[in-house]
Amino acid sequence: MVSELFTPQKCSLSCCSLVSLMSWHACYIGVEPWTFEQKLGEAVFIPAGCPHQVRNLKSCIKVAMDFVSPENVDECIKLTGEFRRLPSHHKAKEDKLEIKKIALYALNQVINFLDPPSDG
Repeated sequence: MVSELFTPQKCSLSCCSLVSLMSWHACYIGVEPWTFEQKLGEAVFIPAGCPHQVRNLKSCIKVAMDFVSPENVDECIKLTGEFRRLPSHHKAKEDKLEIKKIALYALNQVINFLDPPSDG
């Protein structure tokens, strides 16, 4: 259920919990968590709907940007609908992705490319 997955900054997994989760998921549902260290200058893409957590090893500044490929628009619209069904007090209730705005902007760019506005 989406309301159980999206609990921003309410908890994080310890190393022990992660090992336990890895063995349980691998045995029962064929899903395994990944861990990696992001290096300076690298970008990380988190697929839509994937729960994730970040542990900062040093002081840092986070820069985040939503990216939606045309292949994933359907999934993003589905997630937006799931967010909408969350209780009104839930922290994830806010439509952070704003997929409809992204789609309208992309459509506007296509129209302007195919039929450029005339000067004048």
